[in-house]
Amino acid sequence: MPSDGRTPPRWWLLLRSQGLGLLCGQLAVLLLGLGSVVLAATREGASAAVQLDDLRAFFAPPSAWHLWLYLLIVVLVVYGLNTALCTWHSTLRKWRSGQRSPSAHAPAVLHLAFLVALVAHLVGGLGGGEQPPLVLTTTAWTRLDPQRRARLLTLQLDHHPDGSLRQARARLALAEGSAGREVELRYNQPVVLAAGTRLLLLAGVFQQPGLPPEIALRVREAPGTPWALAAALLLLVGLVLLHRRWW
Repeated sequence: MPSDGRTPPRWWLLLRSQGLGLLCGQLAVLLLGLGSVVLAATREGASAAVQLDDLRAFFAPPSAWHLWLYLLIVVLVVYGLNTALCTWHSTLRKWRSGQRSPSAHAPAVLHLAFLVALVAHLVGGLGGGEQPPLVLTTTAWTRLDPQRRARLLTLQLDHHPDGSLRQARARLALAEGSAGREVELRYNQPVVLAAGTRLLLLAGVFQQPGLPPEIALRVREAPGTPWALAAALLLLVGLVLLHRRWW
């Protein structure tokens, strides 16, 4: 890091400049907008394997259609570095000038929340994914992973007046090592495990007269969830610290 007793080189001043941050932010919005158009146009082709926030599909194999994402990664890396350097420089300058109140450093907390959110997207995009669907029955345990097993206890179906399915409520027995508990699974109401890094989602239900009910289960890996929660907490702290600037 350049010494305070010397004039920093121009590349260093550029890297931590607010102008570069604004440019990166505008480029990120532009590339995201372009990406939404490209994904819709290539849904049956180059982007057929892209699901949710999984970044690995964009590189298996790389495609010229996904150039917007490759450029976006570069822009976000520069954006993150710029934010970190700006935050460090501003915080150090305020501290040395005697600005020690928490509210004076609220912008730094907000910038830190942004950086942690970027990490959340990176971790989730590279480490997330779904396992092949599993079928749970009332007659046998199904292994979800080396530490957990699940079994269907009851299945309750709610229907619309026309007979179409409105909602499904599946009661599961979940065994984790020597411990066990019961959980409820619904459409749009997953079961959250391992601090949010693993989700159990209801994918389908099967109930026929005279046969035991069955459900299809999707297990989604979401390693970026704790990082996203940390970013949200930092954002809340930063907004609270800004309370004196709200009026």
